[in-house]
Amino acid sequence: MQTHHISLLTGDAKLNADYYVGVLGMRFIKNSVNQANPRNRHVYYGDFMGTPGTVITFFPIDDLRDRTDGKMFFSGIHYSIPEGSTQYWLDLC
Repeated sequence: MQTHHISLLTGDAKLNADYYVGVLGMRFIKNSVNQANPRNRHVYYGDFMGTPGTVITFFPIDDLRDRTDGKMFFSGIHYSIPEGSTQYWLDLC
């Protein structure tokens, strides 16, 4: 089974979009609502086609508190970069 997408929380929707679109170059796919709580936004990013496995979604939460790690929580996401592009990414730092 292949992962279609993962969903995360963010405390700052604009900063989140600036990073995923402006820095990582992902496509802003859609701005929707959280089906479990329609008062909350649900934003989607992915590659140009929205290919399964490239999609990451966020629930912006204005008063997001410190994170809690546990068995059901991610502690990081790892992306690969195209061969020969290392210098480009190092220059962004």
